[in-house]
Amino acid sequence: LKRLGFDKVFDTNTGADFTIMEETTEFINRVKNGKDLPIITSCCPAWVRFMEMEYPEMIKYLSTCKSPHEMFGAILKTYYANKIGINPEKIYVVSVMPCVAKKFERQRPEMKNNDLYNVDAVITTRELAKMIRQANIDFKILKDTEFDNPMGEASGAGAIFGTTGGVMEAALRTAQDLLTGKDLEEIDPETLAEYYYEFLKTCTCDIYIIGSLDMEEINMLINKYYRNRYLSTDKLNYFVANKPVRKVKEQIEMGSYTQSTLIQIYNTNTFTEREYNYVIHVFNYIFGNGSLTTKLNKYLREENGMCYSTYSMYQKLDGLFLIYVGTQSKYKDKCSKLIAKALKEMVKGEFAEEDIDYAKKALLSSVKSSQDTPSGLLDNYVFNSKLGTPLLKERAKELQTITKEEIITLAKKIKLNTIYMLKGNENEEN
Repeated sequence: LKRLGFDKVFDTNTGADFTIMEETTEFINRVKNGKDLPIITSCCPAWVRFMEMEYPEMIKYLSTCKSPHEMFGAILKTYYANKIGINPEKIYVVSVMPCVAKKFERQRPEMKNNDLYNVDAVITTRELAKMIRQANIDFKILKDTEFDNPMGEASGAGAIFGTTGGVMEAALRTAQDLLTGKDLEEIDPETLAEYYYEFLKTCTCDIYIIGSLDMEEINMLINKYYRNRYLSTDKLNYFVANKPVRKVKEQIEMGSYTQSTLIQIYNTNTFTEREYNYVIHVFNYIFGNGSLTTKLNKYLREENGMCYSTYSMYQKLDGLFLIYVGTQSKYKDKCSKLIAKALKEMVKGEFAEEDIDYAKKALLSSVKSSQDTPSGLLDNYVFNSKLGTPLLKERAKELQTITKEEIITLAKKIKLNTIYMLKGNENEEN
C-alpha cells in the first residue's frame, strides 16, 4: 500500500476492537435497563439498510455503533490528528473493504464529525488488486512489515469479527470481562468435556447423531453416562388447518413506518403431497422467490416501478402461500392487479421450459449445498422424522421429474384468502 502512495497503513481490526468495546458497553446498559432487546449488530451497512427499508419498526434494536472502518476513520480525524498535531482536513482516509455496500455507507450523513466525512473513499479488495497489478508490484518478493503505530495493534476480538458468529463471541467475552473483571478461563478439551457433561446432565436437549455408527451402541453409551428423561413429541401435530374463504378478506393497519407493505395470503390446502413437497418450489422459483428473473419482479419492479422489493414464499406448516410487496399504499390496487396478472400467466402456462430447467438447477444446487454441512444434514433427518419432509436424496431425484403440466395444475389450486396492507406514514414515504 505504501508503494501505491499511502503514508500510513493501519489495521481495521483495531477499529473492530473500538467497535466491540462500544457495542458491548451498549449491550450491558440495555440489559441493565431492560430496554430495546435483543441488540442487533450494526456493522454491515447492507444489513442496516435492509432493516431500514423492510423492517423499520425494528430499527430501535440496532446498535448505535458505527461499523469498524467508520469508527476508525472518526478516531483518525479526531484523537489521532490531535496527537500528531495535524489538521484533520489534511487527512484523507481510504478504507479497503470486501463489500461494495461500504461505498454507500461512507456517504451517509451520519458518518460525519465536524462536517468532515469519517472516511473519504472506499475501495474494494478487487479494486486494490487491480491497482497492485497496474503498479507492477510482485507479491512474491514483498517482505512482511508491521502496521503503523499507535493504531496498528489489535486483539483477538477484532480478529474474529469477520467470521460467522465472531461479533457475538467478541461481544459476549468482552462483556464477561467488563462485568466480572476476570479473564475467561482457558478452554481445553478437558474443560470443554466437563462443560458438556454438566450441560447434558442438567438441561433438556435433543441429540442427533450422523454417521455410519452402531446406533445400539450409541444408545447404550448415552444411557450409561447420562440420566435421560425422554419427552415424546410423536403425537404432536405441527400443521395448521387454514380453510379457504368464500369472500376475500381485506385489512388495512396503520403504523409509524417509513414504508408500506402489501401482503397477500393464499390457501394451499388442496395440494397433494407431491405438490407441497416438490412442485410448489419450482413454481415459486419462477413466480416470485425474490430473484430478479421472477414474474413478480418483472411486473412490479422492472416494468412498472411499483415497489422497492417483492418476493413470495410457501409456508408448509400453515398451508399458506404468501406474497410480500414493499410499496406505497397508493399503489395497493395496482400491485394487486399485477400480482393477479402474474398468477394468471402461471395458470395459463405462459412460462418457458427454460424457466423450469433454470429453477430445477437452482433448487438442486441448494439441495447439494445442504448435504455439505452438518446442520443441513441434521435438518434433513429432523424434518423427515417430525414432518415427513423428503430426505435430500429423494428431493434431488424428484425435483428433476417436475413437469410444466404439474406446475399449471398447482397454480390453479392457489386461492386468495386475505389482502393485508400495513400502511406507513404517507408523509415519510418516497
